[in-house]
Amino acid sequence: PIPKIDSGLKTNTDPNVDMLNKVLIEGTANTQYNITEKSPERESSTEELESVLSEANNDVEEASKALEQANEIVNDLKALKTVDYLRNKKENIILIGMPSSGKSTLGKLVANKLDRRFIDIDEEIRKSIPMTIRDYILTYGEEEFRKRESEIVKEVAKYNSCVISTGGGVIKKEENMTYLKMNGKVVFIDRDLEDLTPTSSRPLSSSRGDLVKLYEERYPLYIRYSDRVVKNDDSLEKVTERIIKAYED
Repeated sequence: PIPKIDSGLKTNTDPNVDMLNKVLIEGTANTQYNITEKSPERESSTEELESVLSEANNDVEEASKALEQANEIVNDLKALKTVDYLRNKKENIILIGMPSSGKSTLGKLVANKLDRRFIDIDEEIRKSIPMTIRDYILTYGEEEFRKRESEIVKEVAKYNSCVISTGGGVIKKEENMTYLKMNGKVVFIDRDLEDLTPTSSRPLSSSRGDLVKLYEERYPLYIRYSDRVVKNDDSLEKVTERIIKAYED
């Protein structure tokens, strides 16, 4: 007979030990199952996380686009501000208003304050004719005077960065205002009728009656063509500052 070899290992036949081994084996199997298998709860959580991350990415992209648009707007505003600054530096200041409203006096003060050239259209007309404006109107009539005035206006309107005082009747011809507005901001010097003074040097407003008639006829035109209205009812210094502020606003 073949002899039996004793391996030295003995089988534990204790039923309690067998039960413990069984529990450990089943527990390990259950643990492996829980790790490797996807539960519905785990799948739901993963989908929610992916959805949140996707929305976050979309929000970041939208925020980035909004920031780019904001930067573009800021740059556009800076460009517009620069354009406005340059335009104001080149644009003429045009003063319109009734005779004796203070256009020439205030125009010189504004030009001095802003270090600009001052141009008086009536003075430019006078230089171009061999007599006073009063004598020219009396000799050739108002219509001929208005033609000469329009010629001067057309030339003066080509200048830049000037303060221009106009004659009281410049608003009677629309073409005059068209030329002046091409490169200028028009400021109406509004002085109350009772403060206006008739003078013999102005044949169209040499009497109180003529002055009142002109005021009623021209006031709506001054309003129509003006970009700004400045009341001349205070000191020259204060009204000068009003004109500058009205121009710069």
